[in-house]
Amino acid sequence: MPRQTQIRDYIKRMTLWDDVFFRKASEDNDFCEEMLQTFLDDSTLKVVSNTPQKEVLNLQGRSVVLDLLCTLGSGKTVNVEVQKTNPKSIDHLRRVRYNASAITANITKPSIDFKSIPNLIVIYLTKGDIFKSGFTKYCVANVLYPSGKIVDDGLTRIFINGSIDDKSNISKLMKVFSGNKNFKDEFPKISNRISFFTEKEEGVAIMTSLAEEILGDELISIKNESFNQGEIKGRKEGEKKGKRDILGKIKDMINNKCSVEDINRFVDNFKN
Repeated sequence: MPRQTQIRDYIKRMTLWDDVFFRKASEDNDFCEEMLQTFLDDSTLKVVSNTPQKEVLNLQGRSVVLDLLCTLGSGKTVNVEVQKTNPKSIDHLRRVRYNASAITANITKPSIDFKSIPNLIVIYLTKGDIFKSGFTKYCVANVLYPSGKIVDDGLTRIFINGSIDDKSNISKLMKVFSGNKNFKDEFPKISNRISFFTEKEEGVAIMTSLAEEILGDELISIKNESFNQGEIKGRKEGEKKGKRDILGKIKDMINNKCSVEDINRFVDNFKN
């Protein structure tokens, strides 16, 4: 199969859960606005700026690359993180806590009074139910004991579970994230953005170029082989297992936002 055809076939299989695809889709302000209106249940919400793959530097510790950082018309900052895989090694709550502290330090002027520290909303999307309680949307709040009063410190933490179908707008949007095309009327802006990159020649060309740049020849080849088991049927079982193992490792590196240099270095070591 020609290499260009391999790449285009791979792109058609991508969804908003994929880091590369979400990155391009969220460059569009209307896409971000419709998504956040759904997650925050606010049809009047306005997004005034959106930055995918926002790098937040921390000279004293671990820097982070955010999937999406938006500023709302209300002045609030919203961080959206898409966690496709659910490895047991990830402490999701502490990851959100760390990201929130890094963002807060980044968007706060050094001389500002504490009461003027910007309000921040972190929305964390997962394919599975990390809390295993059967809800689509979880909100983590600070509770004052023994009164039970909610304490507002300006940080809102929301976890979205993509595995529940409760007929809510959020669960419908999560279906769209997974490639369902039956909700175009409910989410016209998001659906149009997806259609642009998967069906329109201009959008497909953009994604093709990005896939080549980020994923590289080796990754496209490996992914294609995993999708076309018939083509590798005659190969030795050990070779097939090696390909699957390397593919899984690269997928994990992409979802954990490893740099392009790290991925290329890993592939080079594998080839050698």
